[in-house]
Amino acid sequence: MLKSTLVGLVALTVCSWARPVSAQLGDDGEPIDNSNYTVDASRGPITGSTRVVGLGGAYVAIAEGAEGTAKNPASVAVRLPYSRRTWDYATAVDFGFGGWLPETDYLNESNRAGDSDVRQDSLLFGSLAANVYYRLHGFGVAAEASRQALERENARAGLAPTSLTANYGVLHASVAHGFYDGQVVVGAGPRFTGWSLNGNNSGSDLISVAGVGSRVGTVVKPHGSPWRAGLVAKSAVNPRSEGGAREVSDGGDTVWRPESIRLPWEVDFGFAYQLGPRPLNTRFVSVESRAQEILRELERNVADTEQRLVRAQEAYAAQPTRENQRRVAELQAQLLSSQTLLEQAEQRAEVTLKQEYHGRPRSYFLISTELVIIGGSSNSVSVGSVVSGVVQRSRDSVALSPRLGVETEVLPERLKLRAGSYLEPSRSDFSNLRVHGTFGFDLKLFHWNVFGALDEFDGWSVSTAVDAAKNYLNTTFSLLFWH
Repeated sequence: MLKSTLVGLVALTVCSWARPVSAQLGDDGEPIDNSNYTVDASRGPITGSTRVVGLGGAYVAIAEGAEGTAKNPASVAVRLPYSRRTWDYATAVDFGFGGWLPETDYLNESNRAGDSDVRQDSLLFGSLAANVYYRLHGFGVAAEASRQALERENARAGLAPTSLTANYGVLHASVAHGFYDGQVVVGAGPRFTGWSLNGNNSGSDLISVAGVGSRVGTVVKPHGSPWRAGLVAKSAVNPRSEGGAREVSDGGDTVWRPESIRLPWEVDFGFAYQLGPRPLNTRFVSVESRAQEILRELERNVADTEQRLVRAQEAYAAQPTRENQRRVAELQAQLLSSQTLLEQAEQRAEVTLKQEYHGRPRSYFLISTELVIIGGSSNSVSVGSVVSGVVQRSRDSVALSPRLGVETEVLPERLKLRAGSYLEPSRSDFSNLRVHGTFGFDLKLFHWNVFGALDEFDGWSVSTAVDAAKNYLNTTFSLLFWH
């Protein structure tokens, strides 16, 4: 009797202490009925600047300009060949629209499971970047954002369509330094990411999470060589959110808020090679350093002229002939001219460097390759799965995305063309491997210094890029300077 009583007490105690087991998601195609899951926030199609998109995303080895900040943190210390000042800056602003087709499948989920359907409309992209350079050091920030209108139709529940908006944003901050006179550049910094899902009917945030990860990158670009190599590693970002269901429409439709989102880890390898007479990797020379070289030469000339002038004056004092007088006047004029040139050394250096840059040949053919390795995402579902309310698990395996791009200047000082292709990996059993083709161009327009507000530059230009795949068409636009 005592033994039975003790067994009963122990069983009662264990039951009272035991925590309820969290409900697990069902099989693919079943409704999502709890919050014990993660959203796979990895994106398939490439977004960013017109040059990045036009090259099929193969930019980790090129890694230059403000458009490279989001691709490789080392790019913020890669000095461009037309950059001549110790302190300098670069900016980039790009806009994209991906809703041209009647049936857009940005999420690459045409093989959706279950009875729910997600209509994808009004896909908008935007990116903004700015770098500040100091000699071979650099700091930069780059922000990318996308906004997509989604419509959820649940045939099984017989509910009216629910309008939702998915927002995604990432902010990169980077610092970098060029070693060995800028031939090896290393950079690092955090990447902040956020994802939200809003109900258009209720006007509220259904899901809103944000987190931070890190990334490190490098570029190897030996002076005078026609190649570059790049490597970037990004840590996973896995912020958590509060759980629970959330009403999203007057019809009673609900969305189960996930426990977290996951942006998987990523490693990018890249290699670029440039054919033609135009150099790819040039040594950075600033106006200030070139001015110092000119100053040292002028100072030697001034010192030599002063000594010769003293001797000429002494000769004139001893023999005040017309010839000695003329010699003194000539040396005084030379000294005055040299002193004037000393004051204009920086202007001369600026002109010299501009002439050297514009004297370089324009013809080139750039080939850029890249392999992106994306980590898996366990116990997670796609964005479309959250919207539809139907389980569609992401693969817990590594995905590969090879990329290739080419670029050339077909009309010197007027038109650049670029094209590329990349493989969009399949992140679930209900999505497909998708091959993308890309194309872009830069067209020089005219010269205008904005009523003297800007320094002299080569000219304004318009840039655009197109990314096309099955059920996907994205166009990106930008207004920039031609160099």
